[in-house]
Formats: sequence, C-alpha cells, structure tokens
Amino acid sequence: MRQKIANFVLFQVGWFACIFGGAFGYVMGAVIFSLALVAVSVWQAPFKKAEISLFLKIGLYGLVGDTLLQHLGLLHFKSPVPWPFLSPIWMWTLWVLFATTLNQSMAWLQGKPLIAALLGSIFGPLSYIAGVEMGAATWGNQTQAIVLIGLIWAIGMPVFLFWAKQVPKIAPLTEKNSPK
Repeated sequence: MRQKIANFVLFQVGWFACIFGGAFGYVMGAVIFSLALVAVSVWQAPFKKAEISLFLKIGLYGLVGDTLLQHLGLLHFKSPVPWPFLSPIWMWTLWVLFATTLNQSMAWLQGKPLIAALLGSIFGPLSYIAGVEMGAATWGNQTQAIVLIGLIWAIGMPVFLFWAKQVPKIAPLTEKNSPK
C-alpha cells in the first residue's frame, strides 16, 4: 500500500514539474526529473522490459494525441521543444510518467473498462485545464479541445489498462519467477 501511495504522490510531483517546466521554460530540468521518477519505477518493476514497452506505447499514444490537438489548433503549447511540429517533450514525459501509475496506484481500475473510460473522459480534460491555467499552454477552441481530450482519454484508459495487464504475461521467465 505504501508503494502505491508513493507512486501516486511521485506522479503528482512529476506532473507539476513538467507543467511548471513547460510554463516557465525549465523544460529539460522537468524532463530529466520526471524521467528519473520513471527510471525508479522501472528499477522496481519485476518485468522491466515489458514495463518499458508499456511506457513507450503509452508515450507514443500521447505523442500522437497531443500532436493532433496541436495541429488542429485546439491547443498551443508554450514550450514546443524539441520540434514545433510535434507536441513538446515535457508532454511526452507526462504520458510516460502517467504510465507508471497503471500497475501501481491505478491498478484498482483493472477489469473495469467502463469506469476507466468514464474517469479518463473526466480527469484527462481536467488535467489539461489545470495545465493551461498554470500557463503551460493556451486554448484554440476550448470546448472542442476538451471534447477531443475527453475522447482521447476515454479510449485510452481501457486500452492502457489492457496493455498494463499484459505486462506480467509477456515478460520473459527469470530464475526468480520460473516454476520449480
């Protein structure tokens, strides 16, 4: 239980670091700090390669979703680093950092795809609203952006949890977990 609480708290700290870094130009510091949190999560994971694969898939999903929002003119990021035609690296980092919660503090959502979709459709947009309020981005069309963000998260959450559930099944056998 302590590990799940620590995971939740560290995710929140990393979220604030990335939003602050994006808003005030401390992008690389925020990214390095948040990736250090991800590295700790990987270090603690019993199935490291599978966990990294999960993180990369979710990071790619977020990269595509946020880049779509950007190209539709619905969201304008303050720090478009490293390339202005993609969403910023601090957003990619946020998605990967979020992925660390799926087998930890958010594991209680496993097997509850409708609840996960509903919560994603609510809390995904709320997270973006908070980020905009903190100055990390601005809206193009706020209503359209919130609807699309809600859809991205409503689709994503059940998929993410499915991928997260697969982690132990796809990890290679090791001496520690092989049958005796």
